[in-house]
Amino acid sequence: MAGYAGHEVLLGSNDLIDGLVRLDRSSWRTFIEEHRQLVVRIVSRLVGTSDPASVADLEQEVYTRLLANGREALRKLQGASEGSLRAFVGTAAANVARDHLRRLQVRNVVRSVDDADELFFVRVEGEAPIFAKVRAAEVLDALARVGTGPHASRDALIFKAHYVDGLTAAEIVSMGLGIGQKGVEAVLFRLTAKVREALRGGEEQIS
Repeated sequence: MAGYAGHEVLLGSNDLIDGLVRLDRSSWRTFIEEHRQLVVRIVSRLVGTSDPASVADLEQEVYTRLLANGREALRKLQGASEGSLRAFVGTAAANVARDHLRRLQVRNVVRSVDDADELFFVRVEGEAPIFAKVRAAEVLDALARVGTGPHASRDALIFKAHYVDGLTAAEIVSMGLGIGQKGVEAVLFRLTAKVREALRGGEEQIS
């Protein structure tokens, strides 16, 4: 039994999930009332409590993800136990927090590299360097020049996340940029070729 706003709601886990899928307001109020403490505790533990606004935003992102794709995740839980629902919500909260930390990490690395004058060595395991003896500023300048189109900012972030922070295509997908793994790989292939071409002819050549 769960009460909210003066009403008593008799809901088993199956009834609750069915109500969430139907976007029933009472079900969502009950769900948030019963699971908010869990979500906030997990998010706070992973990202820290120094920024309450970020914790609140990430809490909302957890609920938003449950609504995504026609509430697909919730539909898959229909018929599950109350423990399964709680475990799922806890996992979703942890994933949201980790994605947030990864985005922060990438932004911090990109900011630190933007002003760097260090040599930009990028190696693919088992292969020769893709960019070598080229200063970071030159690579990033070339990236800015070749990046065009409505997704230029997103594509530049993908490029930097891969070559600067060393993230794989699958890890970049988990950043929540709205693009799948094949799309990330296509962006990297296209931008790598364009940046290499932009750097050709300079005093320092691409390996």
